[in-house]
Amino acid sequence: MRTIVSIVTLLLLVGCSGADNGRSMQAPAKLTKWSWLPASDAHAAEVATLAPDVEVHYLIPENAPLKMHSDAPGGIDTFGNFIPREKKSIVVDGGLLVSQFGAIKKTAQWGDWSEVWTDASHRQRAGWGYCLTSGEILLPRAALENPPAGLFVQNTFVIESFGDRHVLIRLDRAKGHQLCFLETGQSRVQTAGFLGSKAEVRGNALVRQSDGWYFGTKRMSN
Repeated sequence: MRTIVSIVTLLLLVGCSGADNGRSMQAPAKLTKWSWLPASDAHAAEVATLAPDVEVHYLIPENAPLKMHSDAPGGIDTFGNFIPREKKSIVVDGGLLVSQFGAIKKTAQWGDWSEVWTDASHRQRAGWGYCLTSGEILLPRAALENPPAGLFVQNTFVIESFGDRHVLIRLDRAKGHQLCFLETGQSRVQTAGFLGSKAEVRGNALVRQSDGWYFGTKRMSN
């Protein structure tokens, strides 16, 4: 049995071939929202099986729910929701999140939690969320566009195109990867496109800033 995660529960707001790994990136001649992420035919065979109107659905298997325990006290916010006060306030013991895209299925594992901040120096906490730390997740491209102002994260992941409307994010816990889902009390909001996210593209590290994705000082998108 499995549980379908509704769009209310798991909001997707604003959120390559190996031969290209490590190649230095050049600034695009024309900046667009997606000029930072090269097209790829690596998943062409899978994408070709999809109906034009199919959407990604997210499933939490009943036999692998998100599990956690606490080794230190937490607190309660003004809305009555639990908030961690230190790292040991929440210890994530596992659980899975499945992306179901037609007949295509990708699986990622919960493994940690992280804070979300209102400043780039990470001094003022805005919230917190559970993090995926290994496996794969599919996201619509729209989920990485138009990041909210004043919310900074410490996401890091590998990303590649999955057709022209979606992306595939890969996570490797051994490399310190994570993708945070901000707790709002009513839902969990994925933050892949939030400010401060670091995305590895064909072996190159890009960072999301307020006006686009950057490779070092090179602006790669708008």
